[in-house]
Amino acid sequence: FAAVGQGRNRFSLLDTARIFSAIAGGQIRPPIFTAGGTAPDAVSLESLGIDWHELAIIREGLTASAERMVKPIRESGLAGIVAGKTGTAQAGRREEKQVYSANFACFGPVSAPEYVVAVRLTGTFDEGVASGAADAGPIGAELMKRLLDREF
Repeated sequence: FAAVGQGRNRFSLLDTARIFSAIAGGQIRPPIFTAGGTAPDAVSLESLGIDWHELAIIREGLTASAERMVKPIRESGLAGIVAGKTGTAQAGRREEKQVYSANFACFGPVSAPEYVVAVRLTGTFDEGVASGAADAGPIGAELMKRLLDREF
């Protein structure tokens, strides 16, 4: 979410998921695109000079952010269990209407992360896309709840 706000965001949804996975697990893991594929070794954030204390502060902030910004997290019993961040960016114009990119990424459970969910919706206000908290957040919260409840 480096460019949330004005202009184009060059982070793909996969980039966002990888960043949240690194924050959650303390390692950068290359993606695997095929079943049974072998990934290169993960790189620890500590080896890149990122202090574990600083990482804990980021996790605490993401946990508080998810609870404050995403109503379904508060209402579904996920508060304190899921860490995440919403974001909304203006993504250009289409037919004289503002296009938004509504984003939400999260990981959980915070105590022993297993899952990362990243959601990006792109569209106009008329198409039901206005903010990460109101639009992408509820979708991500529902996906995370189902993952944690082992419904998939």
